[in-house]
Amino acid sequence: MMKRILGYIILVLLIQKIDAQIYQPITFPEKVDKKYLMNPLSEEEKYRKKVAKKIPKKFVKQFTFSSTFSKAEMFKSGKIYLSWGTLEKYVAQVLDTILPGNLKSKKITAFIGRSSEINAFCLYDGTMIVNAGLIAEVKNEAALAAIMGHELGHFIKNHGLNRYIKSVKTKKSKSADQLEIAIQNRGYSQLNELEADEVGYNIVKDAGYDVAQASSNWEMLIREGEYYKKRKGSDLVSADSVKIKTKKGTYTANSLEKLLSSHPEEKERKEKLNAYLKSTTGIKKSITKIDEDLFKALQKQARLESVGLLFGAHNYEECLERAFRFHLFEPNEVTYSYYVAESIRRLCLMDYTLRKKPFLTDKFSNDNFKEGEGILHDLKYLVPSEDDYKRIKTGELTNTQKIAFETYKQAFYYFNDKLIKKDYSEAHLMAALFENNKEKKESSIKKYLAHPKAMRKDYASNYLNNTLASRINTNHNEIMMIPQVNFYSHTRFNKYGVWGTTRYNYGKSELTGSELANEISGTFNNQLENTTSIALPEASTQNFNTKEKYVEIITTSFLAQREENEGYNVAHYYKELVDEDYVGKLDIFRLNPEVWEFFRKNQINSITYARFSRHRSEFDRLYRRPALYLGIPTLGFTWLFLPLRVANYKKLEMYSYNSQAEEALLFSKVKAYWITPRKAVKIFKRLRGERDEYIKTNYLETGS
Repeated sequence: MMKRILGYIILVLLIQKIDAQIYQPITFPEKVDKKYLMNPLSEEEKYRKKVAKKIPKKFVKQFTFSSTFSKAEMFKSGKIYLSWGTLEKYVAQVLDTILPGNLKSKKITAFIGRSSEINAFCLYDGTMIVNAGLIAEVKNEAALAAIMGHELGHFIKNHGLNRYIKSVKTKKSKSADQLEIAIQNRGYSQLNELEADEVGYNIVKDAGYDVAQASSNWEMLIREGEYYKKRKGSDLVSADSVKIKTKKGTYTANSLEKLLSSHPEEKERKEKLNAYLKSTTGIKKSITKIDEDLFKALQKQARLESVGLLFGAHNYEECLERAFRFHLFEPNEVTYSYYVAESIRRLCLMDYTLRKKPFLTDKFSNDNFKEGEGILHDLKYLVPSEDDYKRIKTGELTNTQKIAFETYKQAFYYFNDKLIKKDYSEAHLMAALFENNKEKKESSIKKYLAHPKAMRKDYASNYLNNTLASRINTNHNEIMMIPQVNFYSHTRFNKYGVWGTTRYNYGKSELTGSELANEISGTFNNQLENTTSIALPEASTQNFNTKEKYVEIITTSFLAQREENEGYNVAHYYKELVDEDYVGKLDIFRLNPEVWEFFRKNQINSITYARFSRHRSEFDRLYRRPALYLGIPTLGFTWLFLPLRVANYKKLEMYSYNSQAEEALLFSKVKAYWITPRKAVKIFKRLRGERDEYIKTNYLETGS
């Protein structure tokens, strides 16, 4: 009883909202706790001793470095939740419940992946990552335990290492057909998955969970896979007439797709599960062993987190689909209405033709929907399970006799009106930013400015007066982000581009490269006026949220790429401009008001991502080494000279959003010398000068 009460208390505490309405995603601590940090070099050394004899010598470091450094990067780059202790503790309890006795000493730990992807995985050392997106979708605790048991199966059988060893040995066979090699490797991978399934079933059975609940996992993945194919599947996926010949036979496109998949089909795995259930005795029926109420509370939060993650990653299409599906089951959760409406608004700004298209069926190519019909004509495309369909609580959306909306535009109005009725103040601003009709836009902004809880009144006033850009252009400051410096070898630059196979140096990039990024950033702050530089490696552990906000703003700005008349027939261009659904050149400040507020708050007119890298040319080192030459005697003098051929290149790739250009710009420069903080500043000054001249010539002088 106490557990249930605790579950309800946690439910109230966890679902935090702003303005008593919209859920706010989990905030990270500024400084990363030591338990989430690791020394990849010491980890690599231990792992290399363990596996060195199993892998061909020349591939050992490539494998061990990529394994340990990739793990370290996950924890300092925001891919793992660092402050969701309640869910982390709960998942650890499930793991401890199913963990076989012979693994108790292996220090197997579970963390929560900051990803909306429906997935879990186990790393080389037994570190298990369970994504928030999986928690959001899994049916119950027993089903979650089955997935975690499957991942333990991979760890027990050492599948990751064995797969790598096999792939390396296969590569040595130069005479083999490459497609056959791919099919062979994928086939081996599919066998690994089936083996991990069975090991996982036994683990879950021994722990006392109902193994049959694993069936819901395959149903979930079947649903996701089939809907994905319906929306995004290529002609190749469905065209059996396409034939591909190999040395060992001819395959159709569908059969080849199955052969090249790293996982068996979910339907096959479900059949294997049914066979296991029939042949196995002593299976208990426990669905929950920890706390059902706690699971439901955490799942609700995970659903809100997952749509927030998709939205934050600018994956508005998938955010829309998932938020809409969650809305069907929880229509009173206003957060889902917000994400549906705001995702539609942004998608329609980036693709103005979407407004008149049928809602969520615009990419379907089948006979189930007539032209112009939206998803409400058959919601089973989104919710194919009969049991799940019966749980839908939005009766007005399942009424096919009276369709609530057909198009994306109509769907926006439907959900935005819901937000307004819930007295969500920002809904009036969302409506204004969606509208192209002048009268409707002004009406919505006036309602917004009159609302006592409006949060962006300064922005709204400037949007109404069309002064968003002019208020920013008077700023003279710039924010720069410096990621770690990456080190590569065997790369040669010449006037024709890049020559040579590029090899990434893990050790030097992750350690020396991070230190160098910090030094470069410090030099920028000391030598450049009106410039604030932040080194991402250092900020990842010391100023995490600041780093995340900077990265979010720069990536958002890259969305502003569409030209004003893109997609229009020139002959009818001016005629079609009277269509109020038309959106001209994409304005990033209209797309995301937070970008404008960021520029205003920091008094900047540019935000820049400056990636430095060092390339060492094996070609130049071997064939154009410095040599001693005898000079030509002139006027009785003989001299020696040493012609230098620098075998190292420094490259700067600069991604910059400048408010005067109103779009993201890319510039790059290569110089043939060693990289130092002083020279990094020098090359940046030159490249920034080129950028500013480009903006002056192409945007200011032309009046664009």
